Amino acid sequence: MKVTLDWNDYPDIRGGDPIFRPPPESLRSVPYLYDRALSARYMLALSGGTDALKHTVSAEVHLGTFNRASLSDFVGMEEVMQNAGYKDFKILNSTSPLLHFMRLMRHYQIHLGDFSIGRHEVQVLFYGKPAEMTVGVIADLHPDQFLPLKAVSRFDTYSASDLQRMIDLFDEQQRRMGAYEVFYQGIQRLITDIEAALRRRPPTGA
Repeated sequence: MKVTLDWNDYPDIRGGDPIFRPPPESLRSVPYLYDRALSARYMLALSGGTDALKHTVSAEVHLGTFNRASLSDFVGMEEVMQNAGYKDFKILNSTSPLLHFMRLMRHYQIHLGDFSIGRHEVQVLFYGKPAEMTVGVIADLHPDQFLPLKAVSRFDTYSASDLQRMIDLFDEQQRRMGAYEVFYQGIQRLITDIEAALRRRPPTGA
């Protein structure tokens, strides 16, 4: 069954936040949820925020490793909510194309293969002065990569045109401030949706 996607529901990235920020304390009301959200943000921060491992592995491996780990815990937040009794909390129920695409990217990397990591130069303002920064981007994305996934091949959740449009939107935004910032926005959107679900129905015993 095809999902409903709102193509206007997508972050318009105009800048980035270099400061690591933990998730909101409200997520502690569900066991393990805060830890999953913290890990998703932490792994994402490591992907672009440290050079410590680049002496032993390539920058591409470095970025790919931490992006993959971050996406795993991103989907893990959904699984924690369901285990806590929020059975109807599913990324598939969201209208956000970015959340759907990040979920597909996680499944692809876990079950099928890996993405190519590229570098992209962007112009930024650093303390009010123009500067150039190298950011990591997911290169050579194509709908065919996702066709073997069950969500596409078995359940017919997304059309080929859906996949292409998800890729186009993601690529447009990642070339502004890198894949890091797009993933950060997606994690924040999922946390916002979780907080709304918790307000509607607080966890048992909260």
